[in-house]
Amino acid sequence: MRTFHGVIAFLLLLAVIAPLTAAPEPVVPGAVWLDDEGHPIEAHGGGVTRVGDTFYWYGEDRSPGNPAEVRCVSGYSSKDLVHWTHLGQVMKTTIAIVERPKVYFNPKRNTWVMWVHLDGQLPGQPYYSVASVGVFVSGNPAGPFQMIKMFRPLGRESRDIGQFLDDDGAAYLIFEDRPSGFHIARLTDDYEDIATDVSLLPQHLEGGVLAHIDDLYYAGGSHLSSWAPNPNVYATSRSLSGPWSTFENIAPPETNTYMSQSTMLLKVKGANTTALLFMADQWKPRNLSDSRYLWMPLIVDKGKLTLPAPRPWKIDVASGEVSFDVSPQDVKVAEDRRRQDLAAMNASVALPTTATASSFQPGWEASKTVDGTAATFWHTQWSPVRAALPQSITLDLGSVRTLTKLTYVPRQDGHGSGTITKYAVSVSSDGVQFGASIASSYWTGDASVKTAVLPFPTARYVRLEAFEGIDGAASAAEITVFGEAVTTTNGTH
Repeated sequence: MRTFHGVIAFLLLLAVIAPLTAAPEPVVPGAVWLDDEGHPIEAHGGGVTRVGDTFYWYGEDRSPGNPAEVRCVSGYSSKDLVHWTHLGQVMKTTIAIVERPKVYFNPKRNTWVMWVHLDGQLPGQPYYSVASVGVFVSGNPAGPFQMIKMFRPLGRESRDIGQFLDDDGAAYLIFEDRPSGFHIARLTDDYEDIATDVSLLPQHLEGGVLAHIDDLYYAGGSHLSSWAPNPNVYATSRSLSGPWSTFENIAPPETNTYMSQSTMLLKVKGANTTALLFMADQWKPRNLSDSRYLWMPLIVDKGKLTLPAPRPWKIDVASGEVSFDVSPQDVKVAEDRRRQDLAAMNASVALPTTATASSFQPGWEASKTVDGTAATFWHTQWSPVRAALPQSITLDLGSVRTLTKLTYVPRQDGHGSGTITKYAVSVSSDGVQFGASIASSYWTGDASVKTAVLPFPTARYVRLEAFEGIDGAASAAEITVFGEAVTTTNGTH
């Protein structure tokens, strides 16, 4: 029997959590930023793309556990720009240098296009002499992204790159051409190549950024000082082709842009107003994985951009409104809530389940997902007629439990067919009435273990629905639901 004090403690925890999720939580520039699983976000030198009501953040994954010969890009998704769900390592390559990944979504082709700075050493030349870009494409925001080309844009050297999507949907690449300056190049309609060089600014700037607010374009970046921060600058123009104004500092020059380097200007258009966010990296070259993120709302006033001194702030992405009315207590409450969430998730245990599915191929039944071995797997019907997605698998816990996460192990036999790439999780107390999804996102289409973090629902039944999967099918080797441990007279389980 569950102990009374254990129930009370967990209910108190939920009481603390519930009201806090309704209001925007603060962004704390320079703090360690954790993803939904409690790991530091690895998206250095990155960029953000908005599709509908979801933001996708991609950047360099500098995790110390990555294989020495592999370069990785990680992806994250968010509805509020504060809480980020890890999509996985969406791109991997053995090319020596991979920096500044920027991802565009092409709505006409329904493709995700990643541009990156690729570099290395040419024979007899110094390091960073390759000075090229790579273009990678995926049909899924969680990848895997596959390289389709590597080249020098316009035949010019290219190192740091930036991304820009104008209000008319035209996509642009910003790239630093060491001999000539700062290019703004329009991409082709498929976003996979360069269409034309729109503007060449003679200034030599890294961390290139660009935004369009009202009737002005703002272009900016940092001076060339390797990993060391410097005063970032910007210029304005009424046309992307120029002429451009004289460059000015975005922050007091003695602050060195508050020890950061620009990576993107993110425009957040809401129902009431539009916010312009300065996204920057605070690099730690001796420990790149611990490099921090400085995100701050910019003050836009009559053609002037001002980066305020970093401090906690909030944003309502629906309205576009930004607030600096954040007290130290607000920050502490949010941090305490996050610690409590993670403690509850880490203390949770795997729950015994049985499984049924909306479709299965005989011999590949739903029970294979809960048999304790990844050598067997469930697969939706493929013969005599292929079952179309969406399809689902429902797990019965035997009793109502408080749930923390679901893990999904794709088939491990070397064949990816059925690996779920777009999913939603819903719960029920009776196995009949399932509410709206409580977790939904994309998973990378590889064999790695995937996680869906759940917002502490109480339920007996958990349904994993597959909307997209490799080869238009769904499969799973193992699915495990984790929940609150129950203490009985015989121990905890």
